[in-house]
Amino acid sequence: MDFLRVFSIKQKLMLITMTSSATALLLIASSFLFYEDFTFRQAMVQDMNKQARLLSESSTAALTYSDDKAAEEYLGSLTDRANIVAAWFYSGTNRFAAPYFRAGTGSRTVPLHPGREGWFFSRNALGGFQSIRLNGETIGWIYLESDLAELHARLWNYSYNLSIFGLISLLATYLLAARLQKVISRPIANLAQTARAVTAQKNYSVRARKESDDELGQLIDSFNEMLGQIQLRDTALRHINVELERRVVERTHDLQQEFDHINLLNQITYAVAEHRNSADIISIVLQQLDDHLP
Repeated sequence: MDFLRVFSIKQKLMLITMTSSATALLLIASSFLFYEDFTFRQAMVQDMNKQARLLSESSTAALTYSDDKAAEEYLGSLTDRANIVAAWFYSGTNRFAAPYFRAGTGSRTVPLHPGREGWFFSRNALGGFQSIRLNGETIGWIYLESDLAELHARLWNYSYNLSIFGLISLLATYLLAARLQKVISRPIANLAQTARAVTAQKNYSVRARKESDDELGQLIDSFNEMLGQIQLRDTALRHINVELERRVVERTHDLQQEFDHINLLNQITYAVAEHRNSADIISIVLQQLDDHLP
């Protein structure tokens, strides 16, 4: 997730919203397709059971009397069922009568003996064996095989419709999120802009604009309060600096005066040392005092 570091708050909010919406739509669509696939397969099994039961009830006489022609006619009636691709009868455990294949399906290998009773899905077909009973005894079997073209077409149709619905939903979500994300991104952007202004200009009098009373509003209040405290401390530091500068100037002036006094005393001392006449000494001292003191 390091690539998210370069995204803005607005882009992250949009990405989170769209990803969440797309994931939710994908889960809903997958669940719907799974449910539709499951229920349609169950319906196919029930339909195959019904079709096999009808054929078994109508073919008991043909199997009892080994009437191949009648059995073939019963199988030929399956031409009205476009989904049935193959069917055949077994008398006892041996194949009986000519098998039925739907036109255009090509040749198929017909098992010589019936298998386990029930219906089983393969990759592209649903097939199985159904026992034919008369007076409580099994007199034969029927095999039916149906393709899954209707199931695949149904799932494809639902997938197409769900894709269109999903795209429209994502577009609506994007437009709505583009407006709603401003509630969060705009205060954060304003706060970031205020922070940059304070850093660049050292102006602690600016304040971030508060737009709500939620956690972001509390954050902005805390930020503004921090700026207020910094401003007070900055003002106090300015006053302290001004006072220190004033004191430094005063102290420098006092030191300069003391230095001038010391220098005057030195000059008077040199003058006294060079002259022994009292009048001359007094004249020099008075002249020095007149030159250096107000």
